[in-house]
Parts: sequence; C-alpha cells; structure tokens
Amino acid sequence: MLAETLYDLNYRPTKADPDVWLRPAVKPDGFEYYELVLCYVDDVLCMSHNAIKNMKGIQRSFKLQDDKIEEPDTYLGFALGS
Repeated sequence: MLAETLYDLNYRPTKADPDVWLRPAVKPDGFEYYELVLCYVDDVLCMSHNAIKNMKGIQRSFKLQDDKIEEPDTYLGFALGS
C-alpha cells in the first residue's frame, strides 16, 4: 500500500533500488531537483525542499508513530549533533 501512496504522490521507484523513490521538483527560486523518499522496513525518510508537506501526504494514508513528522536524530546508529 505504501507503493500505491507514493505512486499517487507522483513518486517513482528507482531502477537501482526499489526502496528509493524520486520525483522531479522545482524550488521557489526555479532550481530544478529531485525529491527523494527512502523506505526501510518501517522507516521513511524524505529529502526535499519541503519535506514536511511530502510527509503529510504520506500521513494521510498511514499512521505515523506518535503522529510525529520530524528531522531524524540518528543516522546509521550515530546520534546527530554529538
């Protein structure tokens, strides 16, 4: 069902890794780039100029833990900001 939601949000899986999804985007200043959604087991990481908006699109279909959308505080087991 997550795949259906991401398709509905116009993301497409990459050929290299089906858990990495992307879609073209444009920043307010006209800069063109790709927004990314990375999926791993029950974690979703969104990289975008407006990641909150994109995560809210996913949240419309899925209950997020504690209903939270926030920046990650760990990366591969390492606490960020340490």
